[in-house]
Amino acid sequence: MNSASGSGLPAAGDRLLVLQYVRVLGAIGVIETERPLRIEAIQKHLVDRGVWLRPFGRLLYTMPPYIIDDSDLRDVTSAMVDAVTHLLD
Repeated sequence: MNSASGSGLPAAGDRLLVLQYVRVLGAIGVIETERPLRIEAIQKHLVDRGVWLRPFGRLLYTMPPYIIDDSDLRDVTSAMVDAVTHLLD
């Protein structure tokens, strides 16, 4: 698995064997899994945590605004890791 520093994802992502790739480019963060995501279940899980993302296929990605504060970014990235950890097929 490849990862990028400073995203909030790699430390948690390194523990997830189902991950194929975690990457960050500018303001885009992506978790790519080896298997397809259960999109409806993941969307519900994220919305229940106050995070709105649109997963598709094997990708869960975020494009947060540049003005996002550290706390909100942690909320988004931890919700992403939690969703992928608990809701893969």
